[in-house]
Amino acid sequence: MNHSRTNIPLEKTRCVICNSIKFSHFASGFDYQYRVSPQQFLMVQCQSCGHVYQNPRPPLSLSHRLYPQNYYTLTGRHTQKSSRLIAMAKKIVTDRRLDFFQRQLSLGCNLLEIGCGDGDLLINLKRHYPLSQFTGIDLALSDATKTRCKNQGIRLIKSSVETIILPKKTYDIIIMNQVIEHLWKPALVLKKLRRSLKKDGHLSIETPNLDGYDRKIFSDYWGGYYYPRHLNLFSGSSLTRLLNQTGYRIIMQKKLVAPINWIFSFHAWFKSDFFTDSNPVCLACFSLLDFLAIRLGLTTSNQKIITSVKSRG
Repeated sequence: MNHSRTNIPLEKTRCVICNSIKFSHFASGFDYQYRVSPQQFLMVQCQSCGHVYQNPRPPLSLSHRLYPQNYYTLTGRHTQKSSRLIAMAKKIVTDRRLDFFQRQLSLGCNLLEIGCGDGDLLINLKRHYPLSQFTGIDLALSDATKTRCKNQGIRLIKSSVETIILPKKTYDIIIMNQVIEHLWKPALVLKKLRRSLKKDGHLSIETPNLDGYDRKIFSDYWGGYYYPRHLNLFSGSSLTRLLNQTGYRIIMQKKLVAPINWIFSFHAWFKSDFFTDSNPVCLACFSLLDFLAIRLGLTTSNQKIITSVKSRG
């Protein structure tokens, strides 16, 4: 594998769920997608609670090394700019996943998206629900994204969610899609978001599911590892445990299709550029495969959890 960059300095860490420092090897691999470093990265499993996390890991201060200028959220790869078909499919999927909040959005509410990326979700929501207010936070935001969101009256904040100060009891809905696995301090962030939610507010999370049936097929090459950007990987039970610890009550938990994980798995395994997240054939085929798997009762590599705030009393 050819890499053009030097190794990223790594730091030792501990389990974010039980704080244990005891672990065993779980998986290892390279950055097969962006090749930001030539080194091998390790996933370990906590010997106390079973949580899986990257250790050692890149420090938060070097987060910019993990997300290069050609990162998909900065290039508009999943927008109409690159593929109208993929953008349309993405819109259908995200619309359906927000059905739970349709009434709140229609009446007008305050929504925050953590990791808003290319801003597509917020822009789509603003067009459908003009009475609601929308804010997005991300580590990096392209000039094109800033302009598109500004034109729609959407507020954007460039910051890590670990370091940002959020207003208290402000948001009705906070969305965190495919983000919690990227966080250095997920428990700290979850507590911060809970304080920023209104009394009857909701937090919606989508993240890879470590219990996905395809993980065992691909072993170290499983796309959900996404070395070195995925720092913590959750099963349904471990994510529930962390949410309960940080003051949330689970309202809904479901399986989702995970075509991107399949694509990244095959890309890593075969080293083939045919398997990319901009290939509509791959996206369609693997979405259908996971849809059938869900119908058969299998656990896929993508999960959704909607929570409410536990009583503060």
